[in-house]
Amino acid sequence: MSAHLDRFFIPDVSRCDLAQADDDEARHIARVLRMKLGDELIAFDGTGVECRCRIAEVTNRNVAVEVLERREISREAPVQVTLAIAATKTKAMDLVVRKCTELGLARLMPFHSGRSVARIKDAAKIAKWRRTTIEAAKQCGRNTLPEILRPADLNELADAIREHDLAVVAAVARSAATLREALRRNHMAKRIMYIIGPEGGFEADELAALEQAGAVAVSLGRSVLRVETAAIAALAMIVYEYSD
Repeated sequence: MSAHLDRFFIPDVSRCDLAQADDDEARHIARVLRMKLGDELIAFDGTGVECRCRIAEVTNRNVAVEVLERREISREAPVQVTLAIAATKTKAMDLVVRKCTELGLARLMPFHSGRSVARIKDAAKIAKWRRTTIEAAKQCGRNTLPEILRPADLNELADAIREHDLAVVAAVARSAATLREALRRNHMAKRIMYIIGPEGGFEADELAALEQAGAVAVSLGRSVLRVETAAIAALAMIVYEYSD
């Protein structure tokens, strides 16, 4: 497929010969880029399939595309990685969602802890983060989208830890192993969770509960990182360590 074609998220394009763009994408195609009938583009719907399409209908409000070619193209990370992150400020979370999508995150689980600086109470934020994953995937070339889970409590987080081959929790204790050491001791892991706590750190009993569930406390380096920096940096380290 031609690399220079613009990419768009179009629902159901992987299984329909004629697919309809949603309002935002239709507006971008018709009004911003001023694309015309017969122009070609790349479309994906988050299922891992990339489609070369031709515009079959275009008005100021509606765009329909005809699928010319489908290919399953994976640009995913070598391991499935889940980020569990303590709810934090909106701008910081927006940055985490965008950059972690670019780096290949498979799943994001926000959670609430005793020192969380924010509380996620409405579905609008989750919907906004899902839209952010679409924008990031369009930019970076991914054909799948990270799953954004509903906010969890610490008990649910402990249950999720047990579902992974390896779970690590970022800790500032000097006695903690480095993330690299933990990854290299588990080089056959396929499903990895990494946990980033709140800005003030976990309370002692919270950290103990996560470790009891199977999480390994790790250090991300000598500096104390902001939540968003830690989330992005740790994912880059994990993807790099498991890349061939």
